[in-house]
Parts: sequence; structure tokens; C-alpha cells
Amino acid sequence: MTDDSEKKRRSLRETIASNMEVFVSLAALVTAVAAVVITLEQTEVMQEEAELERTNARISVMPSVWLSTYSGDAEGDSYFKIVLTNKGLGPAVIERFDVSYRDQPVYNWDELARKMAAHTESETSYEGSTLGSWRSPVSPGLMLESGGTMEPLRVFDSTDADGIKLLMRGAQDMGISVCYCSLYRDCYRTELFQRPGAVESCETAEKLFVSHGFFKD
Repeated sequence: MTDDSEKKRRSLRETIASNMEVFVSLAALVTAVAAVVITLEQTEVMQEEAELERTNARISVMPSVWLSTYSGDAEGDSYFKIVLTNKGLGPAVIERFDVSYRDQPVYNWDELARKMAAHTESETSYEGSTLGSWRSPVSPGLMLESGGTMEPLRVFDSTDADGIKLLMRGAQDMGISVCYCSLYRDCYRTELFQRPGAVESCETAEKLFVSHGFFKD
């Protein structure tokens, strides 16, 4: 019995010794696989964190430009104005400003007034005359800071009483759109009284809308 037990123990030791390299190789393989899995998981986590940081950075400077029209009285002087307001967190780089009337593009405020006058049978035709107004150009590259506002057009009763009436009658057929981008070149398009929507890019206009500077006629 004793001899048989000793033989079994010796045989077991020999078997273990002869297969030790196999055991070590398997252990090393398992360790290597585990290390690869851990590395892949860490890389994925790091990539997710980096993407989250990039997203947060974009959100932190995301502009949100809204277009509106207003009319009212300012110290007894009636007015009609078009307003751009950046309600976002970062500056907006204006790339394109378009105006249309009854779905037909116009390229300055005087042309808009003439088209409105022809359609509404206004007493003032604006042929050969200008729309008395304050005008602020919205040129490509213009930066509108967060919380900032600008008025592309403002008409006072004292400068053009007929112009106010004309704009109020024709406003429902007037279209205005602005395409702008963030500092990260994420671009958006907005129209009068509509929520801004994301676009791939702002296409360059074939013909620019011109405000003829900032002046009062």
C-alpha cells in the first residue's frame, strides 16, 4: 500500500512537473487576454469621455439666433423694426442673410418696399425713392455675441409714416432667413418666428442682400 501511494504521488509530481510549462503558458495567455480586454474597455471609456467633453465644449458656445418683427410707439413716434437676437450660450457668426417677398428674393430694403407697394396698391410706390429708415448691415462674417441683438431695419413714423403702414400690411408675405455658425463651425438656419434648425453648412448666396449702410433718410 505504502509503495503504491508513493508511486502515485511521485507520478503526480512528475506529471505536474512535465506540464508546468503548459500551465505557465496558459496563465500567461489568460493574463494577456485579460490585459487586452481591460485596455480596450479603458480605451472605450476614454473615447466616450473625450466625446462627451467635445460635446460639452460645443454646447457651451452654441448660439441660438431668433428673428422677429416688432411694432409700437416710442415716445409718440410709431415704429416697425426687424430684430435679430442671439439667445444662445456663445457667439453666432452670420454667414448669410436673405429677404424675400411673396417667395421672390429681394436684395435691399428699397426693393422690398417697391414690391410691397405694388402688391398692396400703396399710395406711395417707392419708385425712384427710398424707404426712410435706420439700417444695420447683416454681412457675412458678422459676429453676434451671446445675448446680443441687432436691428437690420427700423422705420419710424417721423422718417417714413407710409413705410410703417406698408411694412405692417406686407409683413405677412415677407420672408427673412439667417444662416449662422458657432465657433466650432456647427451651422444653423432660422426664419421669422421659427426655431433655428441645424444644417450641414451655410451655402454662399449668389447675390448678397445689401442694406446700403447704417443711415437715416
